[in-house]
Amino acid sequence: MVLMGSQWRTFRKILIIIITALIIIASTYRCKNLIMGGLRNQLISNLQDVSEQITLVLKNEIDDRQLFLKTLAVGVANIGPENDDKVIEYLSAYVDAYGTKRIGFIYPDGLIYTTDGFSEVLEEEDYFDAVLAGKQEISDVIMEDLGEREEINVFATPVFSNEEQDVIGMLVAVYRTTEFEEMLAADSFDGQGSSLVIKNDGSLIAAARSKNFSDCANIFDVLEASTETNAKETESLKRALSEGEDGYVTITLKGETYFLHYTPIDVEVASGGWYVLNSVPESVLNTRMQSIERTLEILMIIIIAVLTTAFVIYFFSYFRQRRQLLDLAYNDKLTGGYNYAYFLNRMRVRRVHTGFIISMDIDEFRIINNICGTLVGDELLRNIYKIIRTNLRPNELCARVNADRFIMFMMEDNNDKLVERIEKIRKEILDFEEKLNIPRVYPYFGVYKMNHHDEVEKGYGYANQAKHVVKGNRESYCFYENMAYKERIELKKLDDSFEEAIENRRFEVWYQPKFETKTGTIVSAEALVRWRDSSDNLIPPGKFIPLFEKNGKIQMLDEYVFDEVCRNLCKWKSEDRVMLPVSINISRASLYYPNIAERYRDIVEVYNIDPKYVQLEITESAAVENEKINSLLDKFHEYGFCLLLDDFGNGYSSLATLNEMKYDTLKLDKSLIDCIGERNGEILLYYVIKLAHNLGLHITAEGVETKSQVDFLKTLECDDIQGYYFSKPLHKQDYEYLIS
Repeated sequence: MVLMGSQWRTFRKILIIIITALIIIASTYRCKNLIMGGLRNQLISNLQDVSEQITLVLKNEIDDRQLFLKTLAVGVANIGPENDDKVIEYLSAYVDAYGTKRIGFIYPDGLIYTTDGFSEVLEEEDYFDAVLAGKQEISDVIMEDLGEREEINVFATPVFSNEEQDVIGMLVAVYRTTEFEEMLAADSFDGQGSSLVIKNDGSLIAAARSKNFSDCANIFDVLEASTETNAKETESLKRALSEGEDGYVTITLKGETYFLHYTPIDVEVASGGWYVLNSVPESVLNTRMQSIERTLEILMIIIIAVLTTAFVIYFFSYFRQRRQLLDLAYNDKLTGGYNYAYFLNRMRVRRVHTGFIISMDIDEFRIINNICGTLVGDELLRNIYKIIRTNLRPNELCARVNADRFIMFMMEDNNDKLVERIEKIRKEILDFEEKLNIPRVYPYFGVYKMNHHDEVEKGYGYANQAKHVVKGNRESYCFYENMAYKERIELKKLDDSFEEAIENRRFEVWYQPKFETKTGTIVSAEALVRWRDSSDNLIPPGKFIPLFEKNGKIQMLDEYVFDEVCRNLCKWKSEDRVMLPVSINISRASLYYPNIAERYRDIVEVYNIDPKYVQLEITESAAVENEKINSLLDKFHEYGFCLLLDDFGNGYSSLATLNEMKYDTLKLDKSLIDCIGERNGEILLYYVIKLAHNLGLHITAEGVETKSQVDFLKTLECDDIQGYYFSKPLHKQDYEYLIS
């Protein structure tokens, strides 16, 4: 069948397209995730850079202020803290220059006097003990008790006596917290980043642009308020801050996710390490990703659109071509109905073959064509098909085989009812003698009753045998089981005389030459067997070949012909004649014969003939039915034989065979050659030859009878031609004369 395996090939192509689409989609999704991960890492890296920059600025500023305060403390010690006026005068010169709100001196008992005129006893602050112990300190954010109430940070350093280096008080510089916030307020992440300065216990020192931590005293108060989402991250952050590490955590506040990066500030503070915290919402990452996502989405849409379009175009084209191939493979262009290939395919699908196979043709149809012309003959064939089709029931089939030959499958309870239907068809066909003014339209029918397991091709062969029995005696039909006794006797005589004919070499090998298409030069020949009886009459191969195929003697005949061809080739070689390859037919029965390849090799060796001159023709149907055919073909090739695929295009043909089986030459059946002149037939022939050439096959056309066929085959670059146009089959002596 031409489209054998098409369902699997279609499924495989669909699967490839789907897998390709999934790979592209998965790759795009993977690409998106990689880009997202890259952007995330870049965001964290940028966050770290911002933290390090702010940390550096703060460290330098704090170091400068602490150094400045230490220097002033030495001056105060030299003046003597008890000299209030002189100390104030000394300190006042530096207030504006260093941007402080005030500078003051605090005695150990809490008494303070400042550059802006305040003098009172302060309540003990957190930083007092550390400073009085001789260490520098910076306060948390505290609310100003002196003067205008505002948030401040106090830098404090001990003042030592000049003699014993005892702490005699502390020098403090008061800075507005807003000054720290201004240092933290550098624009980052399009204004969505925020910065904090905290102690390692989470105490807030300063905050800028922080909507989550600006109003809290300790950031852990805010984080622990959302323990369900931040518990693990909060513990991780506490541990990192206590150990002086840097890094980042991901936290969720008020339903929004933030990246929080922490960097320690290396400053001299007694109360513990300071940290810069920078945070940025995950939405910044999403904003950056949006344009990429849109690009990827557009790319995905384009890819899906292209794949969908390609998918639609491919399948539209595929199904259109499939319909065209089905038309070419199964439609009979002359009648507009079905052909023999379709009939066989439908019968295979049915599986149940119980019914009647009927073979029909018109007696001497060529006379009608010669007298009335091919147009009238074609019109008659079209009407015959219509008559047959209208007389069939829904589960019955019909087709035109070729020329004027038709095949039918009918279902009836008994022979008598079937005869009534056949007679009805016959009478309707006879009516066309007058309608088309055609002389002598006489149909013959051969009938074979099919059983469940009968093969359709064999059934058709039996029906043909029955049809040939009635030809010439004016009977219109014959059932195979009712074939005349005389016919059976004749076949029995042929069967009985087979061994005697082999022994007396009554089987003759005739040769039909093959000619190169372009030059018309003889290039090879096909060996054809003829049987000459005791009366010196030739028995047609159509009578004895089917008989020997049935009774199993065909294998002996095949080997006889093979041996005879090798004998003649050996003779011609010794006579120095031109050596041309001769192809020999191998029947399906011979293909099952044990060690056939070795037997043929031995015969060639006996006659000392190069195997390249002995080519083997195998029909496709015979090859397909043999499960071991490929290994057998390999053996033939191993022994040097050239293999020809015979009768390609005659009913069974499958393009898959050309790929699956290892032939050297493709022989196009006459049924394909007869299509020349019909547009669709010529298209089919063009693609078959083109495909075969692409597969490296040599092409031989059989049954070529007209110049127009030769000219068309030349345009298709067919390699060589066999047929009556150049030469009929020749007796050995005539062939020897041709090649001499």
